[in-house]
Amino acid sequence: MQFQLQDLKELGEVKFIGKGIGKSKNEKLIKDNNLKPGTKINSNLISSLQNKIPQEYISKGFADAKINIQEKANGNDSNLVDWTIEVEKGKKVKIDKIEFDGNEQVSD
Repeated sequence: MQFQLQDLKELGEVKFIGKGIGKSKNEKLIKDNNLKPGTKINSNLISSLQNKIPQEYISKGFADAKINIQEKANGNDSNLVDWTIEVEKGKKVKIDKIEFDGNEQVSD
């Protein structure tokens, strides 16, 4: 029996792009999601990011928020992978009107 093992790739440089993402927001997203250089890349990290980042924007009213992770090899080290994470907020959703049906105690 033979086993063939392969090391997990590690994060190199991470950059967030998208409308409204400047330098400070980029740094905040990296810090909040613990995306330090050298972090091992596994499926759990990717799925966690795909849920957590859009959820932050959904809580601010952007119901169609999603991310797209683009990988490219790091030029300095073959074990490192650089990520560019594109954040698409989508349109902001606002509540226009709330109607209560069957309300007999309180006037509209």
